[in-house]
Amino acid sequence: MFILSAVAVGPALTMAVAYVTEWITGKQRVDHKILLTIARFSGFALLAYAYIKVWDLAAVTYYGKTPAVSEALNMLYRQTAYNFGFWFGEIIVGLVIPIIFFLVPRFNRNPKYLVLGALCAVIGVIFNRWDITVTGLYVPCHTRRVPNTNSSRNVFSGISRMGSSDRYLGLCIDHVDTWNAIPSLVWR
Repeated sequence: MFILSAVAVGPALTMAVAYVTEWITGKQRVDHKILLTIARFSGFALLAYAYIKVWDLAAVTYYGKTPAVSEALNMLYRQTAYNFGFWFGEIIVGLVIPIIFFLVPRFNRNPKYLVLGALCAVIGVIFNRWDITVTGLYVPCHTRRVPNTNSSRNVFSGISRMGSSDRYLGLCIDHVDTWNAIPSLVWR
C-alpha cells in the first residue's frame, strides 16, 4: 500500500507542479492532454489503493476480530486522533475528493480542480503516514517498555558492526584510523 500510494500521488503532484508553473510563468511547457492522462492514471491508482485500503480495514476489524485486536483498536480510537485522521484525512480528503476530481469529466477538464485534487491526495498521504506512525509508536500510559538484555545487545552489536566495517572492509577512500585517533577509548 505504501508504494501504491506513492505511485498514485507522485504523478498527481508532478501534474500540479506543471500547472502551477504554467500559471506563474505564463508558458505552457506540458501539453494539457498529457496532464489529463496523468490525472486519470492517478485517479485509477487511487481507486486501486482505496480497494486495498478497504480490504485492509476489513481484515483488521471484521475478519481478524480477536479480543486483543478489538482492545487495541478501541484504545486507539479513545486515546488518539486515529479515527479523525483515518476517516477524514485519509479516506475523504486523500481518496474520495481526488478520485472525483481526477475521474469525473466535469471536474478533470478544469486545471484548478486537478491541482486541488493533487493537493488533497498529498494531504491524504501525509495523514496516512501520520496514522501509521502514531499507531506504530503508541504505547498506552499504563504500560512501561523496558529494554531487555537481548534488545540492548542487538543495538550494541549493530553499532559496533557498523563502526568496525569501515576499518576492516576499507569502505571509505579517505580512511582515518579511528582506533588510534582517540587512544583513551581504546583498550590495549
